[in-house]
Amino acid sequence: MKKVMAVLAALVVGTQVQAQEAAQVSWQGAYLGAEISHDRAAFDRVFHTGEVTSEWDVSGTSLGMIGGYNWQRGAFVYGVEVGLFTRDMRGNDNGIALALDATDMNQAAELGLRMGYAKARNLYYVTVGRQWSKGAWQVNTTQVAHTFKASYLGLGVEHAFDQHLRLRGELRSTDYDTFSFVPPGAPIAWEYAADPRPEIRLGLTYQF
Repeated sequence: MKKVMAVLAALVVGTQVQAQEAAQVSWQGAYLGAEISHDRAAFDRVFHTGEVTSEWDVSGTSLGMIGGYNWQRGAFVYGVEVGLFTRDMRGNDNGIALALDATDMNQAAELGLRMGYAKARNLYYVTVGRQWSKGAWQVNTTQVAHTFKASYLGLGVEHAFDQHLRLRGELRSTDYDTFSFVPPGAPIAWEYAADPRPEIRLGLTYQF
């Protein structure tokens, strides 16, 4: 009986300690970390008549640094975050005879806001922001530098191992802005519109 009581007492004490530690975790402060993601999108080629002539997928991996600052009011957490990434995001299509569209994104930067609810050691959050990706757009043999602008919306959860080390997972949708490009020899511009695809992001941060 004494052994049973000792085990129960140890469990109670351990539970109380864990609860106290969880309550002591603060999300307020500056943080810095790394993030890896699998990025996806689909581009539509649209003529001036409004006809969608072809669609192709663009996908790849991004790896980079993220940093930001959180403010906390009770269980509610909000903050601002920036990111700089190197990426290998590519796709191409030859849906029109003698025409080849190719997309290549190799760098990205983003600025966004996060809003969430903290419970125990977890932060459940939504994030919104803008993204700028440098790369190139190619039609046949003509290639031009291009900055792909986009808006993003994400849902995620972040877990605090302790007061400093955090692990996050996020499901995101990135919607690239529509833009125009005049192919060589074409009398008018072709328009390109993007359809977002689900993206997965994983990050590890350290809060100071």
